[in-house]
This record gives sequence, structure tokens and C-alpha cells, in this order.
Amino acid sequence: MKKILLSILFIGFLHVANAQYVTLYTPYGQTIQGLTLTELTQSQIDYMDSIYTVTYPYATFLGSSTRSYNCHSYAWHMQKGGSPYWINSALDPSDPDTAVTNIGKYWTSDYYVPISVSSQAQIIHYYRSDHSAIASPTVSNAYESKWGSAPLMRHAPEYGPYYFMSYRHYYAARAFSFQISGDDVVTVGESKQYEVALPAGISMTCEWTVLDAKGEESGYTQTISGNINTITFNKASFFQIYCKVYSQWGVCVADLGIEIISSI
Repeated sequence: MKKILLSILFIGFLHVANAQYVTLYTPYGQTIQGLTLTELTQSQIDYMDSIYTVTYPYATFLGSSTRSYNCHSYAWHMQKGGSPYWINSALDPSDPDTAVTNIGKYWTSDYYVPISVSSQAQIIHYYRSDHSAIASPTVSNAYESKWGSAPLMRHAPEYGPYYFMSYRHYYAARAFSFQISGDDVVTVGESKQYEVALPAGISMTCEWTVLDAKGEESGYTQTISGNINTITFNKASFFQIYCKVYSQWGVCVADLGIEIISSI
């Protein structure tokens, strides 16, 4: 066990000397530091695959050993379609293992939020082990995680080559449904208020567009105040109201639209 733990940690430390740094992004646009590392040789891959599957017979082998990505990349970055990179929990290699100055951005004013119910978790952070995992999409009460440069494995929550695996925090995607609220049938000359409710505790901006039946920005006046748009419809027509919602880092997180009928 100790030999395998040292193998994971040693391979992790190597990235500082021979890595190429890349800039990645959270779903809401915060910058994440990623790395590309020199790949293992085939003999190293075969050896690590073999020793981990033998040493941990109650885990299920899902993917071969590689330095192209690690646990944090697999859990936080690749699950949203990101390409494989190595992602450290902290920005500074001298920081303690518990530092999250890099991956902590994923759950700070961003797409993921902490939750208290483990069965509802999508991502799990072993906060005393510098390790991340996802809840298995196919097997209940099981996690899937990349073990350093070693294989990708499916395992029980406290089964694997890390100490302190009982110390876990749980995260899930922000449960919030963006929509434009307001009347969809109005009378010419009426002023109506349209609003997009925004999640609390996070800074977002709205970009409003109103088009008539010809696709032109005419036949109305509007007064925009952030997530609220007060519109006066000055002619009988069909109107489309659009609102794009942006995170504070400039990423469009919602693209909304409703149709309005204005009649005499």
C-alpha cells in the first residue's frame, strides 16, 4: 500500500519540472491552470495497470494508466466535455495537500455547489487526500476516479490508494432553472414587466433583445434594469423577447426566449 501511494505522489510531483502549462476554464468561465505531461512508456502503463488491479481486487478497472489526466481533471473538467489535462488542486506546488486554490473555483460562484446529501452528489472531493471522484453513473453507491497516473477505477467510497478517504465533501450542479417570466398576451400601449430570476449569491448580467414579426427592433420601447425589462408595445404584432444571461466571467449560461402577442 505504501509503495503504491508513494508511486502516485512521486509521479504527481514530476509535472513541475517537465510540464507545459495551459489555461482551462470552469463552466462559468473562471481560469483553471492545467498541465500536459510527458506520457508513461508502454511498459510503465502495463506495470501500473497490473499492480493496481492485483492490489485492489475489489475495484473495477475502467481505463489504463496515463499522465494525460488525473483525478481532478476527470471529475471537474472532463465530465463537462473538456479534453484530458492534468489539473492540480492548488496553483502553487508548495501549498499543502488541502489547498484548493485551483479546483476550488469549480464550486465558488460557479456551476457546482456544495451539498450535504451524499446520495445526491455528482462530484466528490476527498479534501484531506487531494483526490476527486464522480458518482458512478452505472453502479449505485460506487465512485469512479483516476488514481494519479495509475488507472481509472470504479470503487467503493473508502476503497483506494489514499489515506483519509472518509473525509469527503459533496457537490452537484447548481439546481436552477432560468426562464423569462411575464405576460405573453398584451394590449397595444400597455407596459409589461419581464424578468429573469437569477441565482442568489452569484453575479450575473442579462442582455435583452426584442424583435417584432419582421425581425426588426421596432414597435416598442423598453427600460432595462439588469434582469428586469419593462416593455411598452406600440403596435399590434408578434414579438420575440430574448435574454442571454452571462456569468461574471463573460460566459453565456442561459439563452432564453418567449413569444408575445400584442393586439388592439
